[in-house]
Amino acid sequence: MNIKVQHLKKLADSILDDCVEGRVAVLGESWAYRAAGRRPAGALWPPPEGGGGPVTPSNCLALVDRCLLEILWEHTSRKNRGVRAAYRRKLGLWLARRFRYREKIYKNLKPDVTGKNRFVNWLCSGSSVDRLVLLLTHSCQLRCAYCTVAKYPADSSFPVIRRACDLLLDGERKQVYLQFFGGEPLLRFDLLKRAVEYGRLRAGARGKTISFSLTTNGLALDAEKLDFLEKNGFSVEVSCDGDEKENGISRPALAGDIGNAHKRLVRNLDVLKKRKIKYKVIMVVTQENLSRMRRNYGYLSAAGHKSIQVNYALGKLWRKESTARFFSEITRISGGAQKLARSQLVNYTPDRREPVALNSELSCDCDGVLYRETGLCIERDFKIMKERFRVGSVFDGRIEPRILGNTQFDNFFMLTKAYGRSKRLSEIVMNNVGFGRALDALRLRTGRSG
Repeated sequence: MNIKVQHLKKLADSILDDCVEGRVAVLGESWAYRAAGRRPAGALWPPPEGGGGPVTPSNCLALVDRCLLEILWEHTSRKNRGVRAAYRRKLGLWLARRFRYREKIYKNLKPDVTGKNRFVNWLCSGSSVDRLVLLLTHSCQLRCAYCTVAKYPADSSFPVIRRACDLLLDGERKQVYLQFFGGEPLLRFDLLKRAVEYGRLRAGARGKTISFSLTTNGLALDAEKLDFLEKNGFSVEVSCDGDEKENGISRPALAGDIGNAHKRLVRNLDVLKKRKIKYKVIMVVTQENLSRMRRNYGYLSAAGHKSIQVNYALGKLWRKESTARFFSEITRISGGAQKLARSQLVNYTPDRREPVALNSELSCDCDGVLYRETGLCIERDFKIMKERFRVGSVFDGRIEPRILGNTQFDNFFMLTKAYGRSKRLSEIVMNNVGFGRALDALRLRTGRSG
């Protein structure tokens, strides 16, 4: 057996056993093991004293997820295809039993209202989903070449929004986040305003805090909308890949009026810069525009945008030479950004999560159907597969908010099962996940050296 896998299996199982059987003494936000001698030693455990802060329900199980994710990668990666079939089957069954492990823990836990069982309440406090991506519409003024969200006439409704907000706020988390997405969500600004009003009202009644974010193409960012976003403390992500020519190639306007669309975007971004709104510009890199990556970043930086995130296109098979070129370019961009202190490369900040292909957020479609994030991202190209990632509906009274939290391991497991029979799709999944893993390793190395 692979020594690394063997160690990680023991580590994951020992933490899960302690969570299920309550072998911890909880003191505030810290914990101590009653059976500390059973804990395997290793690079991932124990956490450095004073280095990462107290162990909490979230980062405790995040450690389990890191172990499981690493084991699944070892199990599915090409370099381990030569491992004995019997061992691979045994490891596959072990992984399958740990799929949705959080649900298996949380569905049997009920918060103790008396406050006597501090362990149960502590663990429950980290169980619920704390972020929901709400699609307001599938309509959009652009037809971006790399966007995998399907575009068709479909809008959300206030009943869907109301139930989605209720679901988000019914969990144990005191701080929750609602992200507006599309399509282009500002095409249904009326629904966005009602969602914010209702979300704030419900959060206040429950003694919770709700924060809002928006992902937009920026074409509809007029004064009225900017006033509203600023007043309600939104954080905003605006997509722009570079100058007019670059956007015309990768982000053509539906009406074909590329020049005017870009001029409107630049004008709106210039106004946004002057507002007290936290925002970043999202720049997507494909293998087709890779040679212009630094030039496009330079265009956005020179325009005065202080926070820029460089995304790599998902759902495509990145060639080895293209991957190496991307890493080389982003390293040079990072060095230049630090030297000039003109803009911040978001990819190298601590809150950036990779691999993006394993995004673990929960999404609510316009009809109220809930999906693991991946389900909506793959809708355009793999419509049939979308149903594999369906969770339920906001109108389904049987959905328990405490078991909706998904993890990177869960998403990776679902992807390997959903696409396992298709060699092409399986290669894309492993390619995109591997890209993200390598990029995260590069970020960590650069952070330590910087």
